[in-house]
Amino acid sequence: MKRNWKKSRQFIPHPDGQQRWDRAYQYLLQWSQEMKSIQTTNPDNSCRWAQEVDHENSCVRQGVHKESS
Repeated sequence: MKRNWKKSRQFIPHPDGQQRWDRAYQYLLQWSQEMKSIQTTNPDNSCRWAQEVDHENSCVRQGVHKESS
């Protein structure tokens, strides 16, 4: 017997929802300011904080340890 499923979504407001959203937004702003200050004070280390890092010229090996000689 094949069932026909019906999906529905409903938003339910929470009393502390606005406060939680505001707090998350403040954390995001604080984090972005910290990243800007790290990049300006130490530009050589800024690639560490990049969202995407290019590994095009990286060395690729077969395993973790070097082969025994």
